[in-house]
Amino acid sequence: MQFWGTDEGDIAPSEQQKTRALYQAHGLALIEIQSHEITQLDDILPAKLREFGIKAY
Repeated sequence: MQFWGTDEGDIAPSEQQKTRALYQAHGLALIEIQSHEITQLDDILPAKLREFGIKAY
């Protein structure tokens, strides 16, 4: 799981792409959380987890 934010703001798109490429190169799944989604985590995270067969309510 990757949160694309910091205390200072969003992580640069180029850095996000580097991380995605690293996950893909190693055949790993990546659940991404954007900084604007953090306040809605209870609503967003269960759906993202279900995509990977993880039951969450």
